[in-house]
Amino acid sequence: MYTKNDHILEYPKYKSINDFKESLIYGREIVIKWNEIEYSIEYENDSMNDFSICEANKPKTEVHFKSINELLNSKLNSSTCLKDVITEAEITWRNI
Repeated sequence: MYTKNDHILEYPKYKSINDFKESLIYGREIVIKWNEIEYSIEYENDSMNDFSICEANKPKTEVHFKSINELLNSKLNSSTCLKDVITEAEITWRNI
């Protein structure tokens, strides 16, 4: 699932949107980097109706969504949908 290289964890990119969805639901928290900005993505509870995203370490930017599909349709920096970049974004941390 991940490789260790010189004491740094490297996480493979997601192969598909379904791969991301499964990782989020079972791991509950993911941090990605896109256009030099890190985003924290979380599955907030077990009811499948509270997902969030924010710029990492900036809780004031947090936005909640009632479904994972709403989350995927959210825009990063008002320009790019998460679903359009999730297989290209660098994964900097994730719960395993």
